[in-house]
Amino acid sequence: MKWLNALWVKTKKIASLYTGTFIFVMFVNQLLFFGLCLNPICLIAAMPHVLVISVFLGTIINKLASRKATEKQALKKGAESCKSSSVESENYNGSNTKSFLDGMVEFAISCDENAKKLESKTEAFRRKAQRERHTKRINELKKRANDSRAKVSKTASLKSEFLAEFKPENASSDLVFMKDSYEAFGAELNLPFSKKAHKTSSVKVEGASWKYLDVLQTDKCKVQSLTFSPRDYSGDLLWAKEDQEKLTALEHKANFDFKSNKNKFCEEPLSTTMLCKANGINNRPDFFRYLIECGLITFKNNKYHLTDKGKQFGGKYKENNKSERWVVWSNHELQDVIYNFKRPLLERININYLMHITHVTNLPGILSKGLLPHNNKAQKVDISNGLVNARRTKKEPIHKHSIHDYVPFYFNVRNAMLFQVQKEFGSDVVILAFNKEIMSLSKVIFSNCNASSFNSIFTSDLGELALFDWAEMFSSSWSQNGVADLELKSKMMSECLVFNKVDINKLHCIYCQNIEVQQRIIKICEDKKIHANVAVDPMLFF
Repeated sequence: MKWLNALWVKTKKIASLYTGTFIFVMFVNQLLFFGLCLNPICLIAAMPHVLVISVFLGTIINKLASRKATEKQALKKGAESCKSSSVESENYNGSNTKSFLDGMVEFAISCDENAKKLESKTEAFRRKAQRERHTKRINELKKRANDSRAKVSKTASLKSEFLAEFKPENASSDLVFMKDSYEAFGAELNLPFSKKAHKTSSVKVEGASWKYLDVLQTDKCKVQSLTFSPRDYSGDLLWAKEDQEKLTALEHKANFDFKSNKNKFCEEPLSTTMLCKANGINNRPDFFRYLIECGLITFKNNKYHLTDKGKQFGGKYKENNKSERWVVWSNHELQDVIYNFKRPLLERININYLMHITHVTNLPGILSKGLLPHNNKAQKVDISNGLVNARRTKKEPIHKHSIHDYVPFYFNVRNAMLFQVQKEFGSDVVILAFNKEIMSLSKVIFSNCNASSFNSIFTSDLGELALFDWAEMFSSSWSQNGVADLELKSKMMSECLVFNKVDINKLHCIYCQNIEVQQRIIKICEDKKIHANVAVDPMLFF
């Protein structure tokens, strides 16, 4: 068992030697070349060459350690007169080697401990910084929420105005002061009809139940209470029923306006630079100059300042903890300015409409809610290709959204997609033509071929879109001599992708293949009370 113990001791020694060497080399490598980066990705990337260097240095150190035994055997065969000197030399070298190895191991162990301590400190600092960022973000959200509540208070006040209208109660037993009764008294007192009628509790006069107006206020006088003789109020009750129906309709409208304005006011303001990025404006200096020409901002003392006109377009200042402030904008309120800036670029795009392919069964949902991205609840028939859709889950490189988060449009609708869905669904396939102005909306991107292709190039700049190969995009066929050109086929399916939703008011026309389908579409539009152009154009289809 002695040889086994010796082997075990030697194995531990060599293992500790190579491990210590590896840790030391890794530490020196990260310190000198990567600023002591202890990120797992950095460490994994450095492992191959560090491992090679460690093996090389460990081998050298191991050879130095084994030299002791080799020299001992050689010296035993030497002359007896040199034996004492050889032994001394051997002991000297051995002690130096042993002390060097021990020092290396101790140094490696200390480096490992220091690295662990540094890593724990780094993790603690990262968590602290993350907590501070989260706290700051929560405070900003709370502030924005309070601002949003303040902004929508005007809309919410409509509800209280409507509810302040006079509502009859217990009309079967109590006499109610109604419109014709007011007209009788109002004509006598020369008072206009008040939209705000304040109710009071009924009072008993000579055994009868009466209602009266608490206050009717005009510029001339105040009438504290009005009483009248009992008579037939069946006409008043009918008027009250009609007034209640109108009140319900107005309250519904107030709720709708409240929700709409809430979404608009909760929009996060963007700096001018981020606004350019969201709207695909790469030439930011020109956009800053355009804002100055429009009188929305000024440039003084190397800083941009907001004007009163700019505040009318949703501009305001945002300030950080260092008292630094900059101009931010409401993307919604600045859309007209952005569209006017983009209009010269839009005119360079030699098309009039963007095309969307769908099934006629999906039209009711589209006319009600607008065009929505893939997998929306309003979609009844999915005409997309399952294999292609699996590739469209990838994220585009500009705004980092999935392609499925966008509404797709084609520049040239006579492409392989239309050919395939017509084979499967026949005359039920329809084409929606939208005005090209939707290309000026925020978060609109363009691909130079089918967006699901691996070699597709994305851009949000209209200037770069104008440089696309439009001749190939509008080719009449993607095959030559019966052989399909896959690259040309993909380019003919170049896309315009609009984020989240496209309103139906941008719709120009609905194209179908025959009169029967046209009549179905007209009936759908009439049911939805939407006026839309519906045209039969067989030449647009295959």
